[in-house]
Amino acid sequence: MTIIDRVGRKPMLLAGSVGMVVAQGGLTVLFGTAPMVGGSPVLGPVSGPLALVCANLFVVAFGVTWGTTSWVMLSEMFPNTMRGAGMAVGTATQWLSNFVVTVSFPVLLGINVGLVYGLFAFFAFVSFFFALKCMHETKGVALEDMRA
Repeated sequence: MTIIDRVGRKPMLLAGSVGMVVAQGGLTVLFGTAPMVGGSPVLGPVSGPLALVCANLFVVAFGVTWGTTSWVMLSEMFPNTMRGAGMAVGTATQWLSNFVVTVSFPVLLGINVGLVYGLFAFFAFVSFFFALKCMHETKGVALEDMRA
């Protein structure tokens, strides 16, 4: 919370998007160029640990930015009269999105591993521009001053 308050919400989201694009882009390249053995990609002694670094980079980039900041912003961005409804819609959307990713990931993984990470990299790329154009900074704005 201290970092979010000090740096600001929007810069956190933008930095997180960049980190997620780098991580998912790395996984796209590593799995997309890996040799296939028995229908599965085989990562070598360099690409295997590098894929692990990319996966962990994604977890950190998401966890300290979008994973926390989006909930802070969601609780701040609505005026008092509609905060409850806004939070409900935001939470339902988050759970629905989790469900879609959870159900679709194994299916997409069976088609092409590199494609899955490429798709995730694309959405992370889109999230950068979404945060840049659509998200308003709520740092330092009183809850009573929020407008829909």
